[in-house]
Amino acid sequence: MKTFRASRNTLALSISVTLSCPVALAQESGFALEEIVVTARKREENLQQTPIAVSAFSGEQLARSGIFNISDFNKAVPGMEVQAGNGVAGVANIYIRGVGQRNTEPNVDSGVGIYLDGVYISRADGALLDMNDVGSVQVLRGPQGTLFGKNTTGGALLIETNRPSEELEGKVSVTLGNYNQLDGALVVNLPLIDDTLYTRLSLMSINRDGYIHNTTLGTDYNDADRMSGIWQLRWLASENLSADLNLNYAKTRQRPRGLQCSPSSENFGSGWLATLQNGAIKPSHGGKSVEDLCLDSAATDKDTIIQDLGGGYDAENKGASVTLDWDLGDNMGLKSISAWRNTVAGQADDLDPLAIPFQHRSNQFPFARDRDTDQYSQEFDFTGETGALTYIAGLYYFKEETTDSRTVGITGPFFIVNPAIPAIFDAVSYTANATGLATDNESYAAFLQSDWAFGEKWKLTTGIRYTKETRELERTSYLPVISTISTTGTVIPTSGIFLMPKGTFNPDHDYEQSDYDRDDVDDDAWTPLASLSYQLTGRALSRPAPPTSP
Repeated sequence: MKTFRASRNTLALSISVTLSCPVALAQESGFALEEIVVTARKREENLQQTPIAVSAFSGEQLARSGIFNISDFNKAVPGMEVQAGNGVAGVANIYIRGVGQRNTEPNVDSGVGIYLDGVYISRADGALLDMNDVGSVQVLRGPQGTLFGKNTTGGALLIETNRPSEELEGKVSVTLGNYNQLDGALVVNLPLIDDTLYTRLSLMSINRDGYIHNTTLGTDYNDADRMSGIWQLRWLASENLSADLNLNYAKTRQRPRGLQCSPSSENFGSGWLATLQNGAIKPSHGGKSVEDLCLDSAATDKDTIIQDLGGGYDAENKGASVTLDWDLGDNMGLKSISAWRNTVAGQADDLDPLAIPFQHRSNQFPFARDRDTDQYSQEFDFTGETGALTYIAGLYYFKEETTDSRTVGITGPFFIVNPAIPAIFDAVSYTANATGLATDNESYAAFLQSDWAFGEKWKLTTGIRYTKETRELERTSYLPVISTISTTGTVIPTSGIFLMPKGTFNPDHDYEQSDYDRDDVDDDAWTPLASLSYQLTGRALSRPAPPTSP
Protein backbone atom coordinates (compact mmCIF):
# COMPACT_ATOMS: atom_id res chain seq x y z
CA MET A 1 0.00 0.00 0.00
CA LYS A 2 1.39 3.37 -1.03
CA THR A 3 -0.04 6.86 -0.64
CA PHE A 4 0.06 10.04 -2.69
CA ARG A 5 -1.35 13.55 -2.43
CA ALA A 6 -4.34 14.72 -4.42
CA SER A 7 -4.14 18.14 -6.12
CA ARG A 8 -5.95 20.62 -8.38
CA ASN A 9 -5.25 24.11 -9.74
CA THR A 10 -7.03 27.29 -8.64
CA LEU A 11 -7.77 30.51 -10.51
CA ALA A 12 -7.85 34.06 -9.11
CA LEU A 13 -8.45 37.69 -10.12
CA SER A 14 -6.80 40.52 -8.18
CA ILE A 15 -7.97 44.13 -7.81
CA SER A 16 -5.89 46.79 -6.03
CA VAL A 17 -6.21 50.47 -5.21
CA THR A 18 -3.25 52.64 -4.18
CA LEU A 19 -3.49 56.12 -2.66
CA SER A 20 -0.36 58.16 -2.02
CA CYS A 21 1.01 61.66 -1.64
CA PRO A 22 4.51 61.22 -3.06
CA VAL A 23 7.40 63.63 -2.80
CA ALA A 24 7.89 65.50 -6.10
CA LEU A 25 11.04 64.50 -7.97
CA ALA A 26 12.71 66.09 -10.97
CA GLN A 27 12.26 64.13 -14.19
CA GLU A 28 15.34 63.14 -16.12
CA SER A 29 15.34 62.30 -19.80
CA GLY A 30 17.21 59.49 -21.45
CA PHE A 31 17.46 55.75 -20.91
CA ALA A 32 19.80 53.84 -18.63
CA LEU A 33 20.05 50.21 -17.60
CA GLU A 34 18.55 49.78 -14.15
CA GLU A 35 21.10 49.00 -11.46
CA ILE A 36 20.05 46.13 -9.19
CA VAL A 37 21.31 46.63 -5.66
CA VAL A 38 21.48 43.59 -3.38
CA THR A 39 22.55 42.96 0.21
CA ALA A 40 23.54 39.33 -0.28
CA ARG A 41 26.84 39.99 1.53
CA LYS A 42 25.37 42.18 4.29
CA ARG A 43 26.20 45.41 2.48
CA GLU A 44 24.73 47.17 -0.53
CA GLU A 45 26.42 46.39 -3.85
CA ASN A 46 25.62 46.02 -7.53
CA LEU A 47 24.26 42.57 -8.38
CA GLN A 48 26.57 42.35 -11.42
CA GLN A 49 29.59 42.79 -9.15
CA THR A 50 28.52 40.26 -6.50
CA PRO A 51 30.61 37.06 -6.79
CA ILE A 52 27.85 34.69 -5.64
CA ALA A 53 24.80 33.25 -7.40
CA VAL A 54 21.84 35.49 -6.51
CA SER A 55 18.26 35.65 -7.80
CA ALA A 56 16.87 39.05 -6.79
CA PHE A 57 13.25 40.21 -6.97
CA SER A 58 11.69 43.55 -6.15
CA GLY A 59 8.20 43.75 -4.69
CA GLU A 60 6.81 44.79 -8.08
CA GLN A 61 8.53 41.88 -9.81
CA LEU A 62 7.06 39.45 -7.28
CA ALA A 63 3.55 40.70 -8.02
CA ARG A 64 4.04 40.61 -11.80
CA SER A 65 5.44 37.07 -11.59
CA GLY A 66 2.55 35.79 -9.49
CA ILE A 67 4.75 35.10 -6.46
CA PHE A 68 2.59 35.59 -3.39
CA ASN A 69 4.08 32.90 -1.13
CA ILE A 70 7.48 31.29 -0.64
CA SER A 71 6.14 28.14 -2.31
CA ASP A 72 5.73 30.10 -5.57
CA PHE A 73 9.52 30.40 -5.98
CA ASN A 74 9.48 26.87 -7.42
CA LYS A 75 8.65 28.40 -10.79
CA ALA A 76 11.01 31.38 -10.60
CA VAL A 77 14.40 30.37 -9.16
CA PRO A 78 16.71 27.84 -10.87
CA GLY A 79 17.85 25.06 -8.56
CA MET A 80 15.30 25.86 -5.87
CA GLU A 81 12.49 23.57 -4.72
CA VAL A 82 9.93 24.40 -2.04
CA GLN A 83 7.76 21.68 -0.53
CA ALA A 84 4.98 21.84 2.03
CA GLY A 85 6.17 19.41 4.67
CA ASN A 86 4.24 17.01 6.90
CA GLY A 87 1.28 16.95 4.52
CA VAL A 88 0.18 20.48 5.38
CA ALA A 89 0.48 23.85 3.65
CA GLY A 90 2.48 25.87 6.15
CA VAL A 91 5.57 23.81 6.96
CA ALA A 92 8.50 24.84 4.75
CA ASN A 93 10.86 22.23 3.29
CA ILE A 94 13.20 24.30 1.09
CA TYR A 95 15.94 22.86 -1.10
CA ILE A 96 18.59 24.78 -3.03
CA ARG A 97 20.84 22.79 -5.35
CA GLY A 98 19.52 19.62 -3.76
CA VAL A 99 20.46 20.63 -0.21
CA GLY A 100 17.64 20.90 2.32
CA GLN A 101 15.85 18.94 5.00
CA ARG A 102 12.55 17.05 5.03
CA ASN A 103 12.81 16.20 8.72
CA THR A 104 11.19 18.97 10.77
CA GLU A 105 12.07 17.57 14.19
CA PRO A 106 13.40 20.19 16.64
CA ASN A 107 16.76 18.42 16.89
CA VAL A 108 17.36 18.67 13.12
CA ASP A 109 18.22 21.88 11.25
CA SER A 110 17.66 22.72 7.60
CA GLY A 111 20.48 23.35 5.15
CA VAL A 112 18.74 26.47 3.80
CA GLY A 113 18.38 29.55 6.00
CA ILE A 114 15.32 31.83 5.91
CA TYR A 115 15.77 35.45 7.05
CA LEU A 116 12.92 37.91 7.57
CA ASP A 117 14.22 41.48 7.86
CA GLY A 118 17.61 40.15 8.91
CA VAL A 119 16.25 37.73 11.53
CA TYR A 120 16.87 33.99 11.13
CA ILE A 121 13.77 31.74 11.21
CA SER A 122 14.95 28.53 12.82
CA ARG A 123 11.90 26.24 12.49
CA ALA A 124 9.87 25.14 9.47
CA ASP A 125 6.46 25.67 11.11
CA GLY A 126 4.70 28.64 9.55
CA ALA A 127 7.77 29.44 7.45
CA LEU A 128 5.90 29.25 4.12
CA LEU A 129 5.52 33.00 4.39
CA ASP A 130 3.08 35.05 2.34
CA MET A 131 4.62 38.00 0.51
CA ASN A 132 3.06 40.63 2.77
CA ASP A 133 4.27 44.14 1.80
CA VAL A 134 7.63 42.77 0.68
CA GLY A 135 10.19 45.15 -0.78
CA SER A 136 12.70 42.59 -2.03
CA VAL A 137 13.59 38.91 -1.94
CA GLN A 138 17.06 37.52 -2.59
CA VAL A 139 17.78 33.83 -3.08
CA LEU A 140 21.45 33.03 -2.48
CA ARG A 141 22.51 29.73 -4.03
CA GLY A 142 25.44 27.79 -2.66
CA PRO A 143 27.24 27.84 0.71
CA GLN A 144 26.82 31.08 2.69
CA GLY A 145 28.41 29.92 5.93
CA THR A 146 30.89 32.77 6.48
CA LEU A 147 28.32 35.54 6.78
CA PHE A 148 25.12 33.64 7.60
CA GLY A 149 26.25 30.66 9.64
CA LYS A 150 26.08 26.90 9.86
CA ASN A 151 22.57 26.29 8.46
CA THR A 152 23.16 27.74 4.98
CA THR A 153 25.05 24.97 3.19
CA GLY A 154 22.50 24.99 0.37
CA GLY A 155 21.94 28.73 0.43
CA ALA A 156 19.80 31.41 2.03
CA LEU A 157 16.50 33.18 1.41
CA LEU A 158 16.52 36.87 2.39
CA ILE A 159 13.11 38.57 2.67
CA GLU A 160 13.02 42.32 3.28
CA THR A 161 9.72 44.12 3.91
CA ASN A 162 9.12 47.74 2.92
CA ARG A 163 10.37 50.15 5.57
CA PRO A 164 8.38 53.13 6.88
CA SER A 165 9.03 56.25 4.81
CA GLU A 166 8.22 59.97 4.68
CA GLU A 167 5.29 59.43 2.31
CA LEU A 168 1.65 59.36 3.39
CA GLU A 169 0.27 56.42 1.44
CA GLY A 170 -2.10 53.49 1.59
CA LYS A 171 -2.94 50.45 -0.49
CA VAL A 172 -5.86 48.04 -0.49
CA SER A 173 -6.03 44.92 -2.64
CA VAL A 174 -8.65 42.20 -2.96
CA THR A 175 -8.27 38.89 -4.76
CA LEU A 176 -11.26 36.79 -5.80
CA GLY A 177 -11.07 33.26 -7.15
CA ASN A 178 -12.81 29.95 -7.49
CA TYR A 179 -13.53 27.79 -4.45
CA ASN A 180 -14.75 30.97 -2.73
CA GLN A 181 -11.27 32.47 -2.61
CA LEU A 182 -11.24 35.86 -0.91
CA ASP A 183 -7.84 37.38 -0.13
CA GLY A 184 -7.27 40.86 1.18
CA ALA A 185 -4.27 43.09 1.89
CA LEU A 186 -3.96 46.50 3.51
CA VAL A 187 -0.89 48.75 3.77
CA VAL A 188 -0.79 52.12 5.54
CA ASN A 189 2.34 54.28 5.78
CA LEU A 190 2.13 57.31 8.06
CA PRO A 191 4.76 59.97 8.86
CA LEU A 192 4.38 60.92 12.53
CA ILE A 193 7.10 63.57 12.89
CA ASP A 194 8.64 65.15 9.81
CA ASP A 195 12.12 63.84 9.04
CA THR A 196 12.17 61.94 12.35
CA LEU A 197 9.48 59.33 13.01
CA TYR A 198 7.48 57.12 10.62
CA THR A 199 5.23 54.10 11.04
CA ARG A 200 3.91 51.43 8.67
CA LEU A 201 1.22 48.76 9.08
CA SER A 202 0.56 45.90 6.68
CA LEU A 203 -2.15 43.24 7.04
CA MET A 204 -2.95 40.24 4.86
CA SER A 205 -5.65 37.57 4.90
CA ILE A 206 -5.80 34.44 2.70
CA ASN A 207 -9.03 32.41 2.57
CA ARG A 208 -10.15 29.67 0.19
CA ASP A 209 -12.31 26.56 0.45
CA GLY A 210 -10.68 23.19 -0.01
CA TYR A 211 -10.84 21.43 -3.37
CA ILE A 212 -10.22 17.85 -2.21
CA HIS A 213 -13.55 16.37 -1.08
CA ASN A 214 -13.70 13.74 1.66
CA THR A 215 -16.80 11.66 0.93
CA THR A 216 -16.53 9.78 4.22
CA LEU A 217 -16.62 12.88 6.43
CA GLY A 218 -18.33 15.27 4.01
CA THR A 219 -15.58 17.89 4.38
CA ASP A 220 -13.15 19.59 1.97
CA TYR A 221 -9.37 19.35 2.35
CA ASN A 222 -6.46 21.49 1.09
CA ASP A 223 -8.09 24.78 2.01
CA ALA A 224 -6.37 28.08 2.80
CA ASP A 225 -6.88 30.00 6.04
CA ARG A 226 -4.00 32.32 6.93
CA MET A 227 -3.51 35.85 8.20
CA SER A 228 -0.43 37.94 8.90
CA GLY A 229 0.50 41.43 10.00
CA ILE A 230 3.60 43.59 10.37
CA TRP A 231 3.85 46.85 12.30
CA GLN A 232 7.02 48.92 12.00
CA LEU A 233 8.29 52.10 13.58
CA ARG A 234 11.31 53.96 12.19
CA TRP A 235 13.12 56.62 14.19
CA LEU A 236 15.79 58.75 12.55
CA ALA A 237 17.54 59.75 15.75
CA SER A 238 20.19 61.78 13.91
CA GLU A 239 21.82 62.07 10.53
CA ASN A 240 24.00 59.09 11.43
CA LEU A 241 21.69 56.85 13.48
CA SER A 242 18.42 55.09 12.66
CA ALA A 243 16.35 52.69 14.77
CA ASP A 244 13.74 50.26 13.40
CA LEU A 245 11.21 48.40 15.53
CA ASN A 246 9.50 45.45 13.83
CA LEU A 247 6.58 43.48 15.31
CA ASN A 248 5.18 40.67 13.15
CA TYR A 249 2.47 38.06 13.58
CA ALA A 250 1.15 35.21 11.45
CA LYS A 251 -1.47 32.53 12.00
CA THR A 252 -2.28 29.45 9.94
CA ARG A 253 -5.25 27.15 10.46
CA GLN A 254 -5.78 24.70 7.64
CA ARG A 255 -6.87 21.15 6.91
CA PRO A 256 -4.36 18.67 5.48
CA ARG A 257 -3.95 18.02 1.78
CA GLY A 258 -5.53 14.55 1.88
CA LEU A 259 -4.26 11.09 0.94
CA GLN A 260 -5.18 8.61 -1.73
CA CYS A 261 -4.04 4.99 -1.80
CA SER A 262 -1.98 3.24 -4.47
CA PRO A 263 -1.98 -0.60 -4.30
CA SER A 264 1.43 -2.16 -3.79
CA SER A 265 2.67 -5.39 -5.33
CA GLU A 266 5.20 -6.09 -2.57
CA ASN A 267 5.29 -9.63 -1.20
CA PHE A 268 5.13 -9.59 2.60
CA GLY A 269 5.45 -13.39 2.99
CA SER A 270 3.36 -15.13 5.62
CA GLY A 271 3.96 -12.96 8.69
CA TRP A 272 1.75 -10.34 10.31
CA LEU A 273 2.44 -7.83 7.53
CA ALA A 274 0.91 -10.24 5.03
CA THR A 275 -2.10 -10.62 7.29
CA LEU A 276 -2.36 -6.85 7.56
CA GLN A 277 -2.10 -6.45 3.80
CA ASN A 278 -4.39 -9.26 2.70
CA GLY A 279 -6.15 -10.70 5.76
CA ALA A 280 -9.90 -10.38 6.13
CA ILE A 281 -11.36 -7.89 8.57
CA LYS A 282 -14.21 -9.26 10.64
CA PRO A 283 -17.57 -9.12 8.86
CA SER A 284 -18.90 -6.59 11.38
CA HIS A 285 -16.47 -4.10 9.80
CA GLY A 286 -17.08 -4.88 6.15
CA GLY A 287 -15.15 -8.10 5.74
CA LYS A 288 -12.62 -6.50 3.35
CA SER A 289 -8.85 -6.73 3.42
CA VAL A 290 -6.62 -3.67 3.70
CA GLU A 291 -5.73 -4.22 0.06
CA ASP A 292 -9.42 -4.07 -0.89
CA LEU A 293 -9.85 -0.87 1.09
CA CYS A 294 -6.82 0.57 -0.69
CA LEU A 295 -8.41 -0.27 -4.04
CA ASP A 296 -11.55 1.58 -2.93
CA SER A 297 -9.43 4.70 -2.35
CA ALA A 298 -7.55 4.31 -5.65
CA ALA A 299 -10.84 4.08 -7.56
CA THR A 300 -11.91 7.60 -6.55
CA ASP A 301 -11.35 10.73 -8.64
CA LYS A 302 -8.10 12.67 -8.19
CA ASP A 303 -9.93 15.30 -6.13
CA THR A 304 -11.73 12.81 -3.87
CA ILE A 305 -10.58 10.98 -0.74
CA ILE A 306 -12.29 8.54 1.65
CA GLN A 307 -10.28 9.00 4.87
CA ASP A 308 -12.34 8.39 8.02
CA LEU A 309 -10.49 10.62 10.49
CA GLY A 310 -10.23 14.40 10.28
CA GLY A 311 -7.09 16.42 10.79
CA GLY A 312 -5.67 19.90 10.78
CA TYR A 313 -2.66 22.14 11.18
CA ASP A 314 -2.47 25.22 13.40
CA ALA A 315 0.55 27.50 13.64
CA GLU A 316 1.06 30.84 15.33
CA ASN A 317 4.22 32.89 14.79
CA LYS A 318 5.18 36.02 16.73
CA GLY A 319 8.32 38.05 16.26
CA ALA A 320 9.93 41.26 17.49
CA SER A 321 13.19 42.90 16.48
CA VAL A 322 15.09 46.15 16.94
CA THR A 323 17.66 47.19 14.34
CA LEU A 324 20.10 50.02 15.03
CA ASP A 325 22.18 51.35 12.15
CA TRP A 326 25.06 53.78 12.73
CA ASP A 327 26.99 55.63 10.02
CA LEU A 328 30.38 56.10 11.68
CA GLY A 329 31.85 58.17 8.85
CA ASP A 330 34.96 57.47 6.77
CA ASN A 331 33.07 54.65 4.97
CA MET A 332 32.48 52.73 8.19
CA GLY A 333 29.20 51.52 9.70
CA LEU A 334 27.88 49.50 12.63
CA LYS A 335 24.60 47.58 12.75
CA SER A 336 22.90 45.80 15.65
CA ILE A 337 19.96 43.38 15.24
CA SER A 338 18.26 42.16 18.44
CA ALA A 339 15.40 39.70 17.92
CA TRP A 340 12.95 37.31 19.56
CA ARG A 341 10.63 34.88 17.84
CA ASN A 342 8.05 32.38 19.11
CA THR A 343 6.40 29.60 17.13
CA VAL A 344 3.61 27.35 18.40
CA ALA A 345 2.27 24.65 16.09
CA GLY A 346 -0.12 21.73 16.41
CA GLN A 347 -0.94 19.01 13.95
CA ALA A 348 -3.33 16.05 13.72
CA ASP A 349 -3.46 13.66 10.77
CA ASP A 350 -5.06 10.54 9.48
CA LEU A 351 -1.86 8.81 8.35
CA ASP A 352 -3.60 6.18 6.22
CA PRO A 353 -5.88 6.81 3.22
CA LEU A 354 -8.41 4.14 4.21
CA ALA A 355 -12.06 4.45 5.19
CA ILE A 356 -11.45 2.63 8.49
CA PRO A 357 -9.69 3.91 11.63
CA PHE A 358 -6.16 2.64 11.28
CA GLN A 359 -3.01 4.77 11.72
CA HIS A 360 -3.23 8.39 12.78
CA ARG A 361 -1.94 11.31 14.78
CA SER A 362 -5.04 12.58 16.51
CA ASN A 363 -5.69 15.68 18.57
CA GLN A 364 -7.79 13.47 20.83
CA PHE A 365 -4.54 12.46 22.45
CA PRO A 366 -2.59 14.54 24.97
CA PHE A 367 0.59 14.40 22.89
CA ALA A 368 -0.90 14.68 19.39
CA ARG A 369 1.64 17.03 17.81
CA ASP A 370 2.53 20.25 19.55
CA ARG A 371 5.72 22.25 19.12
CA ASP A 372 6.65 25.40 20.99
CA THR A 373 9.85 27.25 20.11
CA ASP A 374 11.37 30.40 21.56
CA GLN A 375 14.44 31.83 19.85
CA TYR A 376 16.64 34.79 20.75
CA SER A 377 19.39 36.31 18.62
CA GLN A 378 21.82 39.20 18.68
CA GLU A 379 24.06 40.26 15.82
CA PHE A 380 26.64 43.03 15.44
CA ASP A 381 28.04 43.88 11.99
CA PHE A 382 30.92 46.29 11.44
CA THR A 383 31.56 47.31 7.83
CA GLY A 384 34.30 49.42 6.34
CA GLU A 385 36.14 50.40 3.19
CA THR A 386 39.65 51.67 2.73
CA GLY A 387 41.24 52.02 -0.67
CA ALA A 388 40.94 48.74 -2.57
CA LEU A 389 39.81 46.83 0.52
CA THR A 390 36.23 46.42 1.75
CA TYR A 391 35.43 44.30 4.79
CA ILE A 392 32.80 43.18 7.27
CA ALA A 393 33.36 41.78 10.75
CA GLY A 394 30.64 40.50 13.03
CA LEU A 395 29.55 38.75 16.20
CA TYR A 396 26.47 36.52 16.44
CA TYR A 397 24.60 34.91 19.33
CA PHE A 398 21.64 32.54 19.01
CA LYS A 399 19.62 30.62 21.60
CA GLU A 400 16.68 28.32 20.94
CA GLU A 401 14.44 26.39 23.32
CA THR A 402 11.87 23.94 21.92
CA THR A 403 9.40 21.47 23.35
CA ASP A 404 7.82 18.93 21.02
CA SER A 405 5.33 16.16 21.73
CA ARG A 406 3.47 13.76 19.51
CA THR A 407 1.36 10.61 19.60
CA VAL A 408 1.04 8.08 16.82
CA GLY A 409 -1.90 5.74 17.33
CA ILE A 410 -3.38 2.76 15.53
CA THR A 411 -7.02 2.01 16.17
CA GLY A 412 -9.35 -0.16 14.17
CA PRO A 413 -10.81 -3.57 13.54
CA PHE A 414 -8.86 -6.64 14.56
CA PHE A 415 -7.60 -7.97 11.25
CA ILE A 416 -7.07 -11.63 12.12
CA VAL A 417 -10.33 -13.57 12.22
CA ASN A 418 -9.54 -15.73 15.26
CA PRO A 419 -12.25 -17.84 16.88
CA ALA A 420 -10.15 -18.05 20.03
CA ILE A 421 -10.89 -14.38 20.73
CA PRO A 422 -14.20 -13.94 22.55
CA ALA A 423 -16.97 -12.29 20.57
CA ILE A 424 -17.00 -9.39 23.03
CA PHE A 425 -13.70 -8.23 21.49
CA ASP A 426 -15.21 -8.24 18.02
CA ALA A 427 -13.37 -5.54 16.20
CA VAL A 428 -11.62 -2.98 18.29
CA SER A 429 -7.84 -2.98 18.55
CA TYR A 430 -5.54 -0.17 19.60
CA THR A 431 -1.89 0.63 20.09
CA ALA A 432 -0.10 3.93 20.56
CA ASN A 433 3.17 5.53 21.54
CA ALA A 434 3.80 9.04 22.74
CA THR A 435 7.08 10.94 22.77
CA GLY A 436 8.09 14.24 24.29
CA LEU A 437 11.20 16.16 23.19
CA ALA A 438 12.90 19.15 24.75
CA THR A 439 15.86 20.86 23.10
CA ASP A 440 18.10 23.71 24.20
CA ASN A 441 20.52 25.03 21.59
CA GLU A 442 23.01 27.85 22.09
CA SER A 443 25.46 29.16 19.52
CA TYR A 444 28.19 31.83 19.41
CA ALA A 445 29.99 32.98 16.28
CA ALA A 446 32.53 35.53 15.06
CA PHE A 447 33.26 36.18 11.40
CA LEU A 448 35.39 38.29 9.08
CA GLN A 449 35.17 38.67 5.31
CA SER A 450 37.02 41.02 2.97
CA ASP A 451 37.26 41.91 -0.72
CA TRP A 452 40.54 43.09 -2.20
CA ALA A 453 40.33 44.63 -5.67
CA PHE A 454 43.57 44.45 -7.65
CA GLY A 455 44.35 45.19 -11.24
CA GLU A 456 41.40 46.68 -13.08
CA LYS A 457 38.97 43.77 -12.89
CA TRP A 458 40.23 41.20 -10.37
CA LYS A 459 38.82 40.73 -6.89
CA LEU A 460 39.93 38.33 -4.16
CA THR A 461 37.40 37.45 -1.46
CA THR A 462 38.58 35.78 1.74
CA GLY A 463 36.80 35.08 4.98
CA ILE A 464 36.62 32.96 8.08
CA ARG A 465 34.00 32.15 10.70
CA TYR A 466 34.35 30.57 14.11
CA THR A 467 31.29 28.88 15.59
CA LYS A 468 30.84 27.32 19.01
CA GLU A 469 27.62 25.49 19.79
CA THR A 470 26.02 23.57 22.64
CA ARG A 471 23.00 21.34 22.00
CA GLU A 472 20.95 19.53 24.65
CA LEU A 473 18.20 16.99 24.00
CA GLU A 474 15.77 15.28 26.36
CA ARG A 475 13.53 12.50 25.07
CA THR A 476 10.72 10.97 27.14
CA SER A 477 8.64 8.05 25.90
CA TYR A 478 5.17 7.14 27.15
CA LEU A 479 2.87 4.13 26.81
CA PRO A 480 -0.87 3.90 27.48
CA VAL A 481 -2.07 2.91 30.94
CA ILE A 482 -3.85 -0.32 30.04
CA SER A 483 -6.57 -0.07 32.65
CA THR A 484 -7.73 3.31 31.26
CA ILE A 485 -7.89 2.43 27.53
CA SER A 486 -11.41 1.00 27.77
CA THR A 487 -14.28 2.80 29.49
CA THR A 488 -15.21 -0.53 31.09
CA GLY A 489 -11.64 -1.40 32.04
CA THR A 490 -11.82 -4.64 30.04
CA VAL A 491 -8.67 -4.90 27.91
CA ILE A 492 -6.66 -7.85 26.62
CA PRO A 493 -3.06 -6.98 25.66
CA THR A 494 -1.64 -9.19 22.90
CA SER A 495 1.64 -8.64 21.02
CA GLY A 496 1.62 -4.91 21.77
CA ILE A 497 -1.98 -4.49 20.58
CA PHE A 498 -4.80 -3.90 23.04
CA LEU A 499 -8.18 -5.54 22.39
CA MET A 500 -11.31 -4.20 24.01
CA PRO A 501 -15.08 -4.46 23.65
CA LYS A 502 -16.51 -2.60 20.70
CA GLY A 503 -17.63 0.94 21.57
CA THR A 504 -15.60 1.18 24.79
CA PHE A 505 -12.42 2.87 23.53
CA ASN A 506 -11.44 5.84 25.71
CA PRO A 507 -9.47 8.44 23.67
CA ASP A 508 -8.64 10.37 26.84
CA HIS A 509 -6.83 7.47 28.47
CA ASP A 510 -3.77 8.00 30.65
CA TYR A 511 -0.11 7.59 29.73
CA GLU A 512 2.81 6.52 31.88
CA GLN A 513 6.49 7.14 31.32
CA SER A 514 8.32 4.18 29.80
CA ASP A 515 11.74 5.61 28.96
CA TYR A 516 13.87 8.73 29.41
CA ASP A 517 17.10 9.79 27.71
CA ARG A 518 19.19 12.94 27.91
CA ASP A 519 22.26 13.89 25.94
CA ASP A 520 24.26 16.99 25.10
CA VAL A 521 27.07 17.87 22.76
CA ASP A 522 29.57 20.73 22.56
CA ASP A 523 31.23 21.49 19.26
CA ASP A 524 33.16 24.23 17.54
CA ALA A 525 34.51 24.79 14.05
CA TRP A 526 36.56 27.16 11.92
CA THR A 527 35.13 27.56 8.39
CA PRO A 528 37.24 29.44 5.82
CA LEU A 529 36.29 30.99 2.49
CA ALA A 530 38.34 31.88 -0.58
CA SER A 531 37.02 33.13 -3.91
CA LEU A 532 38.64 34.79 -6.92
CA SER A 533 36.50 36.71 -9.43
CA TYR A 534 37.12 38.56 -12.68
CA GLN A 535 34.80 41.21 -14.17
CA LEU A 536 34.56 40.24 -17.84
CA THR A 537 32.23 43.09 -18.86
CA GLY A 538 29.88 45.46 -17.13
CA ARG A 539 27.23 42.74 -17.10
CA ALA A 540 29.25 39.51 -16.70
CA LEU A 541 31.33 38.17 -13.84
CA SER A 542 33.57 35.11 -13.77
CA ARG A 543 34.43 33.27 -10.57
CA PRO A 544 37.19 30.70 -11.17
CA ALA A 545 37.37 29.53 -7.56
CA PRO A 546 34.13 28.73 -5.70
CA PRO A 547 33.67 29.49 -2.02
CA THR A 548 35.05 26.82 0.29
CA SER A 549 33.04 27.70 3.38
CA PRO A 550 30.35 25.12 4.27
